[in-house]
Amino acid sequence: MRYLAGLLLTGVLALLLTSSAVDAQKKADSLSAEEAAEAQRQTIDELMTAYWLIEFGEKNKAPEALITAASLFRKLARVEMSACTEKPDITADPEGVKSDLVDQEAEAPNFDVQANTLFAQALVMGNELKLNLGPLVNSAKNRTEYRHPVGGPKNKSRFIGPHQNDTYHFKLQSNSPTNFGFRSNVPMRVTVVRNATNHVMLDRMGTVSSAAWLANNNKSGPVGITLQVRNPAKVRAQYHFWLK
Repeated sequence: MRYLAGLLLTGVLALLLTSSAVDAQKKADSLSAEEAAEAQRQTIDELMTAYWLIEFGEKNKAPEALITAASLFRKLARVEMSACTEKPDITADPEGVKSDLVDQEAEAPNFDVQANTLFAQALVMGNELKLNLGPLVNSAKNRTEYRHPVGGPKNKSRFIGPHQNDTYHFKLQSNSPTNFGFRSNVPMRVTVVRNATNHVMLDRMGTVSSAAWLANNNKSGPVGITLQVRNPAKVRAQYHFWLK
C-alpha cells in the first residue's frame, strides 16, 4: 500500500511538472520582477527537493521518490546556470593538517546524466520489489521539458579536504530576495553571517541545506555576507552550492 500511494503521488507530481513546463514557455520579458524572483526561488527549491528525494528514496527503498527526483532534474537541466567565479579563503581546523588542504574546482552537476542514473536506479529497485515501473519511467523520460525563461542561480562546485574550511565573501543586493541551496556528499557545516551586524543568517549541519533572505539595508549599497563551508570529516569530500 505504501508503494501504491507513493506511485500515485509520483503521478500527481508528474502532472504538476508538466504544467510547470508549459508555463515555462512564457518569454522572460513578459515576466514581472516579482514573477522572475519567484521563478528563481522555485529553481533552488526544486534542486533541494530533488536531493532530499534521493536521500529519502535510497534510505527507504522508495523508487517512486527517485523517479520524481529524476523528473525534477530533467526540468532543471533546461535552466541556464552560470559558474560562481569567487574563490574561497582556505584554512584548516585545529584537527586538520595543512598538507591535506585542497584547492580544486569540481565539475558542476550534469542534471540530464543524474536523471538517467536515477531512472535506471529506480528500475533496479522496482525489480527488487517486484514492481513494474517501466511505463512510469518511460512516461517521465518522454515528457517534453522547455527552456526556463529566467536565468538560474550561480553555482559553485569544489572539492574540500578533511577538517578544511572554505570561506566566501559575497555582496547581496539590498532589499532584494536571495536564495541559497547546498549539497555535499558527506555532512558539512554551512554558516552565513551578515558582516555589518554579525547576524547569523544560516547555521546548519547536513548534506542538504537551503535558505532564503531579504537583506534589508537602511542605507544604499550592497549587503556583505560571509559564507563558510566546513568539512568536519576525516576524508576529502565534495560540495556544490547555488546562489541567486
